[in-house]
Amino acid sequence: MEPGVINLGFLCPGESPSFRVRVRNVGGGALKLGEVAASCGCTDLELPIRHLPPGKETELRGRVRLSLKEEVFNHVVWIMDAGGKNRLGQVFLRGRATWPVQANAEVLHLGRIPLGRRVRTAFQVYSAQRAPFEILSIEASAPHVRIARHRMHQGRANVTIEVDALSVGEIDEVVTVRTSHPQRPLLMIAVKGAVCGDVWLASHHRVFLGLRKPGERVERPLVLGCAAPELCQVTGVWLDAQDWQLAEWHCSNHPLGRTAVLRIAFVVPERPGNHKCTLHVVTASGISLTADVSCIVEANDGGKLSGC
Repeated sequence: MEPGVINLGFLCPGESPSFRVRVRNVGGGALKLGEVAASCGCTDLELPIRHLPPGKETELRGRVRLSLKEEVFNHVVWIMDAGGKNRLGQVFLRGRATWPVQANAEVLHLGRIPLGRRVRTAFQVYSAQRAPFEILSIEASAPHVRIARHRMHQGRANVTIEVDALSVGEIDEVVTVRTSHPQRPLLMIAVKGAVCGDVWLASHHRVFLGLRKPGERVERPLVLGCAAPELCQVTGVWLDAQDWQLAEWHCSNHPLGRTAVLRIAFVVPERPGNHKCTLHVVTASGISLTADVSCIVEANDGGKLSGC
């Protein structure tokens, strides 16, 4: 089988490149060809002639269906004998499915941003195939996301954006880049993060205490983040459910001053079943933080209740 290796090079996702392989009988007797197969289901194969006299040849035709995502592929195509026991020959297919113009990130993660701050982040638009292109426009889906700078350098577009944390809540915006390349005229980059106040829960907002015995005491830590050391002060902690009890709580500041650990001792309800409540944490700055607390209390006879 010739060639032994077929390099399809750079291709656009969704394309279906075709290839041809020469199959020749180099033996002294007639050759019966059996199954033609590939190492992936994305390859269609066709072998019209299955009986080859000595010295004769035929052509194996194939087509690869590339996925819509970027993918490096390295597949094998082979021909079995008529009995299906021996592999008569094989060919390696190699290549890379990639958009002619793409960004180095699909999502820009900003993390947690204190209220009132402005953060910067950047991404690049480039061509893996080194195809020439221009940036026609860059737009953001919200006014608090702005394009701070855009510069072309050695065939790459370096884009810097600024995000203003104007209100507490989630950031879920999109930056749209329009290019001059006909095969990739539009790129969309997601911008995600969260704007927090002066104090926020750095740990998870849901606390599951697991399977517990009636009235059992359970301790759990919560981590608070703060914009300034003096803000990491807790003045009160309480629960909004009567069947739960708060045994004690203690808050200790981190030596660096930007976090605090709130250690809370819960007393779970006496009644078996699934229980939930809301934990309220009041800080010195007047901010109230909440976390959902839940557990499963087993029955007195040792039986267990499955969670909802």
